[in-house]
Amino acid sequence: LRKCTPERFSEAGRWLFERTGAMPLVLGGPADQQDGERLIALMGCGENLAGKLSLFQSMALIAGAEILISNESAPVHMAATTGT
Repeated sequence: LRKCTPERFSEAGRWLFERTGAMPLVLGGPADQQDGERLIALMGCGENLAGKLSLFQSMALIAGAEILISNESAPVHMAATTGT
């Protein structure tokens, strides 16, 4: 199974938030909005931006991030390209 569940992602997001104060942001397309809402609810923090940003806006956000956790390769390539 390639896709990590919202429950597993929420554990990582909540752990990072509790230890560093880093605010989790969920990125993705319109099809990811429902999973994003569930993830934010499970973490109890963060913002769901799935379906709200263009590809270029997402890349700019990734470029400014300190860490990226992803189950897709495109965001990982974006992070590598921007030095994240």
